[in-house]
Amino acid sequence: MEKIENEVKTKEETKIYFYLSEEKMKEMEAKIYQSVIFSMNQIMIRELENLKSKIDEEVGRKIEANRPTVQTILQTKEVVVREIDYDVFNKLIDDAIIKYDADKTNLVDFALDSTGGHILEASGDLSFWEHSEWEEAWQHPIAYFLKPSPSVVIQRTTNTLIPGNGWCFKGNAGFVTIGLSYPIKIDSLTYEHIHISNSPSNSISSAPKQIEILGMMTYPTTNKTKSLGNFTFINIGKSIQTFQIKTATEETFPIAQIKIKSNYGANYTCLYRLRVHGKMTGSH
Repeated sequence: MEKIENEVKTKEETKIYFYLSEEKMKEMEAKIYQSVIFSMNQIMIRELENLKSKIDEEVGRKIEANRPTVQTILQTKEVVVREIDYDVFNKLIDDAIIKYDADKTNLVDFALDSTGGHILEASGDLSFWEHSEWEEAWQHPIAYFLKPSPSVVIQRTTNTLIPGNGWCFKGNAGFVTIGLSYPIKIDSLTYEHIHISNSPSNSISSAPKQIEILGMMTYPTTNKTKSLGNFTFINIGKSIQTFQIKTATEETFPIAQIKIKSNYGANYTCLYRLRVHGKMTGSH
């Protein structure tokens, strides 16, 4: 009996011994973990402080290196601000109003019908109306009776173009031949189209794209014809665009022919307003 009790006691002591050892191990692990975490935090703090110090030094060097440039910019701005003259702004506004009132270009339009410009010939002006494309484009048969003539492209009825009030022809290529009000040295061409924001369909795919201008001495014979330039009308750009003729010529032309070589994808092409600019020679 005593032997059994001793064995039980020994087992209990052994159990307690191992239990205490496990507790100690957990306590030691916790201390080691805390020590490691503390050490890592200290290392990270030192590294971050070192990194911050390096960044501050680098930023400081760059600021010093660029200080003259910054000071120059600030001084320039101060000079500009001090030199602003509001009379200049008023003049710019007045000039813009004058330009807009002067047919938006401040240039003489020798194709304008009210000063003697006139249409000599136009392609496709009848064939397009004999088909239904225009009626489909307007989605109303009354469009047939409202068909504008080619003369609309050289008329100034209002300062703002009216959607639909243009001359349209079937396909993406055509031409219009204009008798100018005076023989001139043609130096530029202006084309104006309705802006896409004014289009009921939110599209101006019928706008011309590639445009060529030719100077003509006689009509209907075309043996004295000279190409003066090819241009691209950007349909997502300004609604009015002026193209300068780069080919220098001393010839004067009483007639200008505008060729449309392509459009922006529609099966018909619409022209709104053409202007031909230049200089007269001699006295008139």
